[in-house]
Amino acid sequence: MKKRIGRAWLRLMWLGAWVMGASALVATGAYAEGLTCMELSDPGLFSNTVVSRVSVATARDGSRYCKVEGTIRPTPGSVIGVVYRLPFKAKWNGRLLGLGGGAFGGVLNFSPNAGERFIRRGYAVAASDSGHSGKAMLAEWGLNANGTPNRDAIIDYAHRAIHVMTVVAKQVIRAYYGEPPRYSYYEGCSTGGRMGLVEVQRYPHDYDGVVVGAPVMHLSHVTTTGIWQGRAFHGDGATAPSQAQLQALSDAVLAACDADDGVQDGVLNDPPSCDWDPAVLACESETGGDQCLGVGELAAVQKIYAGPMASDGTPLYVGVPPGGEENWGSWLFAGDHGPFGSAYGLA
Repeated sequence: MKKRIGRAWLRLMWLGAWVMGASALVATGAYAEGLTCMELSDPGLFSNTVVSRVSVATARDGSRYCKVEGTIRPTPGSVIGVVYRLPFKAKWNGRLLGLGGGAFGGVLNFSPNAGERFIRRGYAVAASDSGHSGKAMLAEWGLNANGTPNRDAIIDYAHRAIHVMTVVAKQVIRAYYGEPPRYSYYEGCSTGGRMGLVEVQRYPHDYDGVVVGAPVMHLSHVTTTGIWQGRAFHGDGATAPSQAQLQALSDAVLAACDADDGVQDGVLNDPPSCDWDPAVLACESETGGDQCLGVGELAAVQKIYAGPMASDGTPLYVGVPPGGEENWGSWLFAGDHGPFGSAYGLA
């Protein structure tokens, strides 16, 4: 009698363990066959994530894929916008690609064309807004309304947004395809490059490979340089050059240094080695013209080339090397994003 009771108890325990194990598989999204695209909107599937929209989207080339949009809230004050683009199951290559942002972030689809390009090649693609919504060239999100630092947004931008985006991406992939990614890669440039290096340093298990370009290695130095550049163009007595003057600068630099590498091709092979003084474009009068620089404009240009300096003349960071001056308007003091200095409250 006791033996029969003991066997029955063991069977019940085994059945209970099986049910609990099956429940755990469902809770973690480890589905053998994978969910449908629309089922990815079910609440509670992914860690600290609210899925706001799931749709079947169409890329520019006509390719269709499953698109999942939502927000991740690892802390009460953190709101990280994410989007996951999943090729249909038959076209998935078993790989995840995380994409970095740019500038000060705030844009969820910073590189939609890149995302679609990789979807066509079978990658499941993840992107985030770096932990806040706003214009990529403005950093107003770093402060709360009362002027205190917005610590959650700053931490998200610094490192947390890309990490949690990646963690949830793997959960989404497991739920949709029924298996985790075999390989996970990351790609980013500028701010996205910095994010990639931070991933390697802080979260080395997130990705199997990381590709970075032009990483903003020293963020404190770069932002100091942004303040310097803003003051150079918007400070007392400063005058921002016109687009015509910037083009004249660029033409003069190329005329002076383009052939230094033995080939006159409109490209500076080694910009820092270009020994050129913008003072050669100084106007005869104090006011500037399209082909010459006035006193204020020349002073601003010289500061940009020199880079930020302490009051005793000690260099604090590198300046902008010669070349590409016709594009300064987009990055340093004008363009569609407004004055770069306005990111620091200088304009």
